[in-house]
Amino acid sequence: MSFDQKAFRNSLGNFATGVAIITVNCKNKGDLGLTINSFSSVSLDPPLVLWSINRNSDLFETFIETESFTVNILNEDQHELSNQFSKKDEHSLDNYDWARTKNGCKFVPDSLVHFDCDTFEKLDGGDHIIFVGKVTDFETRPGKPLLFSQGKYRKITD
Repeated sequence: MSFDQKAFRNSLGNFATGVAIITVNCKNKGDLGLTINSFSSVSLDPPLVLWSINRNSDLFETFIETESFTVNILNEDQHELSNQFSKKDEHSLDNYDWARTKNGCKFVPDSLVHFDCDTFEKLDGGDHIIFVGKVTDFETRPGKPLLFSQGKYRKITD
C-alpha cells in the first residue's frame, strides 16, 4: 500500500488554523512578508513560539539567514493580505508604509497581535524547517482571527 500524500494533506486541512504573516528585514533584500498557517505556541518560560517554512519556498534562504522576525496574527478581515503574501515572488513590503517593531521588522496594521522574535532554534522537519522564536516583545489588539480550514478562509461566529 502506497502513502497518498494528497489525501494526507486534505485530511490535515480538517484542522482549523489561524493565519499569520511572518515579516523580516533582510539586509540585502529589504522588508519581506510570508503568509503561514503553521504557527503555534511552545513555552511560556522562556516565551517561545514556532512556525515552519517549506524547503522549496522562494524565501527559504532568506529566513534561514535571519536572526529575528515578527509574527503577525491576522484578523478576520485580512484575507486579501494573506493572499498577497502567499504568492511566489510577491513578498516585498516596499509598497506598504507600515510601522516597525522594536526588532526592526514591519508589522501588519490591524493584525490581532504581533510577536517580535529572535531566532532561538531551527529544527529539521522533513520537507520543512521549523523555526522556534524567542518572543522579545508583543502587542495585542481586539478582534477575531482569520481562520483557514478545508482549503478556505473561515470566520468565527458567535
